[in-house]
Order: sequence, then structure tokens, then C-alpha cells
Amino acid sequence: MQYIKKLKLFNFKRFRKFEVEFSSETNTIIGDNESGKSSILQAIERVARTGKRAGSKFLGCASYPKCKFTRSA
Repeated sequence: MQYIKKLKLFNFKRFRKFEVEFSSETNTIIGDNESGKSSILQAIERVARTGKRAGSKFLGCASYPKCKFTRSA
């Protein structure tokens, strides 16, 4: 089964630089209000939705001009 091993965010919403490694088992995201939990899920969704295409314009980074999404095989 495929799973997300690592997520790196750069200049996306409230995150200037953020990195997290996930387990192959169940993962839980816990945090205070406005701490970025939904932003993490939105980033995952945007990358997953694009398949192998990963371009800033296509992924909706227009509001965040320095944001970058990539997907590793």
C-alpha cells in the first residue's frame, strides 16, 4: 500500500518552512485552533489531486507567490 512518508511545506499559508514525517500506520494531527492542521490537509489534498503534475499555478499557489509543491515517486 502506498502512503505519504514525508510532507515539506515552504511558504504555504502560515508555514514558511515545515516538515513532518508520517508513519505507515495511522497518523493523527493535533493542535490548537489556527495552528495549521487544515493547511496540512489542504497541502496533501492539492498534491494528491494533481497526480504527477506539480506546477505552482496549477496547484493554486497564486495567493502564495513563493509556495512550492512537489511530488516524489
